[in-house]
Amino acid sequence: MKGLKIRMFYLGHIKTKKDLVVRTDNKEEVFYSPMLSVLFQHPTLGNILYDTGNNETGDANYGMHAKEVYPVGEVITIKERLGEIGLTVNDIDRIIISHLHMDHTGGLLYFANTKAAANGVIINEDDGKQAFYTVYTSEDPGAYVKQNICDIPGLTYAPMNEELKLADDLILFTQRCHTPGVIGILAKTKNNGNFIFTSDAIYTKESYENLTPPGGTINKTDDEFYNHLKVIKDMQKKYNAQVIFGHDPNQFKEWKDKIID
Repeated sequence: MKGLKIRMFYLGHIKTKKDLVVRTDNKEEVFYSPMLSVLFQHPTLGNILYDTGNNETGDANYGMHAKEVYPVGEVITIKERLGEIGLTVNDIDRIIISHLHMDHTGGLLYFANTKAAANGVIINEDDGKQAFYTVYTSEDPGAYVKQNICDIPGLTYAPMNEELKLADDLILFTQRCHTPGVIGILAKTKNNGNFIFTSDAIYTKESYENLTPPGGTINKTDDEFYNHLKVIKDMQKKYNAQVIFGHDPNQFKEWKDKIID
């Protein structure tokens, strides 16, 4: 029987200060933060997409704070990337959104009236509550963008919390870091071992290995980061897994154009 295959897509980048990704003494150092989407091609579940990057509008719909702090430097749409491997949005069976920030949800609009939209986009319930409350009540919703997540024709949501086993080799889990709930993924392949995808709960390998939290106010406290870091390190040991981070440019280069099976 064929096993799980994984492809990682680079979808452009956001230009920000490195301190907001990994705390540093140089508060002006620039960091080109790549946007990631992951395609899981599963023998029984079909094509599952994890995050969708941005869309052609770039940061035009961002709130003022997000536009200033996280300007978009490059956009490659998920539609384009799928086309490069002979797929369209209609070939995607299910979508998982790690959390509802703008650089993860911008591509949802391309899935209007598709089977992936009708099957229910999997989100974390607690993150969803914060996101939808924020976009409908705040003058500046920060990293959430109403146009990305609301009123997309045919799109429904399937909230989860804690853990959701889609299959023995594809397990979703909740991370209490970065937002009230970020969906991580444990994926098990036949030939390349196990992988843990953290999304933005841990931005980079540097942050993970040097035990360095992000600067700024994205986490409520440093303890939030350190507590979650221990969870992921324990998982990594338990499953002997490779950890894939949310915005690590060097790691993207390592896995670019590879099919992991």
